[in-house]
Amino acid sequence: MILTILKYLGLCLAAVSTIWGLTHELTVKTPDNRKRLTKAGIVSILFVAIGLVLGIVSDDIGRRQAAKEQFAKVAAEARRTNEIIIAAQPLTSLNFSLQFETADTGFRKQMEDAEKEIEENAMSSQGGVPRIPFEAMEYESSLIPMLKFLSQAGDKKNNTAAKNEEAENNATDSNGIIALVPLDDAPNAILSFGEISGNAEWNNHDTANKLSAGFSSVDNGARTGTSSPQTSKTFATAGPSKYSIDWNLDPVTLESAVDRANAAIRSGAKLPRVLKLVILRIGATLPFAYNNFALTKSDPWHINKGDDTLKTTKLSNMTLTASVNGFTELSYQYKLVNVYQKPLYNDWGEEVEIGCTVFEFKLE
Repeated sequence: MILTILKYLGLCLAAVSTIWGLTHELTVKTPDNRKRLTKAGIVSILFVAIGLVLGIVSDDIGRRQAAKEQFAKVAAEARRTNEIIIAAQPLTSLNFSLQFETADTGFRKQMEDAEKEIEENAMSSQGGVPRIPFEAMEYESSLIPMLKFLSQAGDKKNNTAAKNEEAENNATDSNGIIALVPLDDAPNAILSFGEISGNAEWNNHDTANKLSAGFSSVDNGARTGTSSPQTSKTFATAGPSKYSIDWNLDPVTLESAVDRANAAIRSGAKLPRVLKLVILRIGATLPFAYNNFALTKSDPWHINKGDDTLKTTKLSNMTLTASVNGFTELSYQYKLVNVYQKPLYNDWGEEVEIGCTVFEFKLE
């Protein structure tokens, strides 16, 4: 648009300069028989100079714009090529980061206290061994409260959500919190992490299954991994503070942290264009097969017309970034588009008393 305006403005100035020269006397002779520019002549030269400058600027902007478009085209082609390469690969590693901002003072105070507890625990270390293991302290003091805050970040719009929350508070395992991320469109592979106590009840009790490596403080022999989710905080002096949950899952940890509906189907490295983060507040029997969040008839992954849309006045700038198989050239950048409160049902179609908040992200 600017380029077009400059181009035609230059042409108009050239035309005006020509007409001006034809209708005005541009020079006069001095007594010593020399030519001197009149005021009209000076104006004519100014028209020409301005037109020349506009022409140069227009040409420069045109070259820059062409170069930018060419670069964007090459980058788009490279991204498509990378997507094709990745789509043909199995998912072997995953690095994701969930980031959000909030000005909630109560949550900030909780996170500041968590930082103090983590520091005090680190200072209690003797011979490199702290009072509470480093990862366990980080998990309990920081990650779990952060997940609980996110699960309650949406403004309740009706009494159903409030009823669910009341039921959660009266339940035997109301402190449990679970985060689930489907890694494919089926969904077949479910990444899971959080906290479940021994009081949790399941649809069945096939004790052959072990809990995901993403859970902490379990007493039933969970699968093992080499890393766990980490948190970070940037407290602002004014305005909202920044928080994130980060997890770098190497091949060993990824295999141990993912539940599958069909173990024979391996996950592809191409992530869905719409990614969901499901956070469950445990209230009653979990509508999943024992220690397998991929096996359920409740279907928390799909949004129905009757599901409540929540306003997230407590949150802002919530994004999710992921890269797969160490492929840093292609990073999935997701932006939060909706938050839902969803009812869950057991195998008999009865609604279970469990809080289910669904964060829906779309690829930018």
